[in-house]
Amino acid sequence: MVDISNLFKKKPKAENPLSKLAEPEKRADETYKWFAVEPAVIYPRTIARIQECLKTGELPQELVQPAVDVGPDPRSVAFDYLSRARAIPYEAWAFATVSKERTPLDKQKMRAEALNIARLWYTQALHVANDMQPIGLHIKSDPDYKM
Repeated sequence: MVDISNLFKKKPKAENPLSKLAEPEKRADETYKWFAVEPAVIYPRTIARIQECLKTGELPQELVQPAVDVGPDPRSVAFDYLSRARAIPYEAWAFATVSKERTPLDKQKMRAEALNIARLWYTQALHVANDMQPIGLHIKSDPDYKM
C-alpha cells in the first residue's frame, strides 16, 4: 500500500529573499498590511532576479501563489510576469538601473516599462510572502528611479 499522507501536508514556503527588503509601516488603515521600501534597494535586486529568470528560464517561485482546491493554476501569475518581462527588450533591464537623466531619450520608455514590471514583480513577491493578505506598498522617493 502506498502512503499518501504526505500529499496533504502543508509544504514549507520557499525562501523569498525579495520580501526581506521591506520594512513594516504603521498606517491608520488596518485593512492592509503596509510596507515601506527604498527604490535603490528593491529595484536593483528585483531586476537582477528578473534577469536571472530570463536567462535560465526558471519559473520565479517567489511569485507562485499558494495552491487552493479550486481555481486557476497557482503558477499562472508567475508565468504572466515572466512573459511580461520577456516582452520588452533585454537592454531595458540595464537602463532600468540607470537614472532617468542619464538614459537616452529614445530608451526612456522601455526603461519605464522595465521599472514598472520590476515594481509589479516585487509587489507580487511581497504579497505571496504575506500569504496573499491585502498589502500596501510605499515606495519612497528617489530621483534615480523616477519612471
